[in-house]
Amino acid sequence: MKNKIISVFPEIDPGWLMTGEGEMLRSEKSISQTVKGDGNTTNASIENKEEENNALLEALKSQQALLSKSQEHIDRLISIIEKSK
Repeated sequence: MKNKIISVFPEIDPGWLMTGEGEMLRSEKSISQTVKGDGNTTNASIENKEEENNALLEALKSQQALLSKSQEHIDRLISIIEKSK
C-alpha cells in the first residue's frame, strides 16, 4: 500500500507516511527515484522537470534571438538617424 501511495505521490516522504514523524514532503533530489509495482525504479518526476526546463530553455533562447534581432534594428535606426543629422 505504501509503495502505491509513493508511486502516485512521490513527493511524500515514506518515513513520514509510516510514522508521522519528520517532514511530510521530500526534497526535489529525494523525489528523483520512485518505486513502481514491478520493482523497477523510474525518474519520472525528474524527467518531467527536465522536460519542463528544456521547454523553458527553448523559449528563453527564442526570446533571446528576438531580442538580438530587435537590437540590430534599433542600432540600424540609430545609425540612420545619426547620418541624417
